[in-house]
Amino acid sequence: MKTLFPLWKRELQAFYLTALGPLITVFFLIATGTTYWVLASRYAQQPMGGDLTHAFFGSPVFWLILVTLAPLLTMRSLAEQDPQGAMETLMSAPVTATEVVLAKYAGAFTVYILLWAPTATYPFWLWLCGGQVTMMDWGAVITGYLGVALIGASFLALGLFCSLLARRQLVAAMAGLVLLSLWVSLDAIPLSAHAQGLKSTLAYLSPRLHMADFRVGVMDSRAMVAHVGLTVFLLFSTAQTLEARRWR
Repeated sequence: MKTLFPLWKRELQAFYLTALGPLITVFFLIATGTTYWVLASRYAQQPMGGDLTHAFFGSPVFWLILVTLAPLLTMRSLAEQDPQGAMETLMSAPVTATEVVLAKYAGAFTVYILLWAPTATYPFWLWLCGGQVTMMDWGAVITGYLGVALIGASFLALGLFCSLLARRQLVAAMAGLVLLSLWVSLDAIPLSAHAQGLKSTLAYLSPRLHMADFRVGVMDSRAMVAHVGLTVFLLFSTAQTLEARRWR
């Protein structure tokens, strides 16, 4: 694992020293900042249940950002390597497929956390601009960001797997976008009354239902196990597939 840190550092440099990093950062901050401001304006005109953080983590824009962000952060991780011959060079070095996958995933997850970190300061900037900031449930804020981290972890793992299977960045991004959209919509699938077992399974895997608990301060261990388990499974599958390609 000695090569893990240099590979992780290289991934961060590849993101922030190219045009992709600033573009995604600007897109993310504009989208989240505008959403928070609009919700604050609505609260000022007509107070609703919960606080701004509760509303923000449940907004349609929040889910649109999550579903879009993961493929954008992972689409170039493995998809662009084969056409450029970079993967062949990397895999001929004294590194394992597991190290390559973990380094690329760690780089994407680090960027993901760094993007979300400034959103914790939005209440302060709203107050600074003269906005009315209601009392916040800090327990719900903490569990809300824990939910963002857990759901983002599994979303990024799926995006990385799509990046490995696709040979082009755009294909990897589109595949990740479609699969994540279907995943987020699991709880909206209409089922008959006779399919209660399947309904329970879909509810157990539904990110939206998980986030509905996290954003009100409920830490459901089942949701945590589901996302951690899916993340580990997807990373393991990615590493094994990459290793199989290495010796093909």
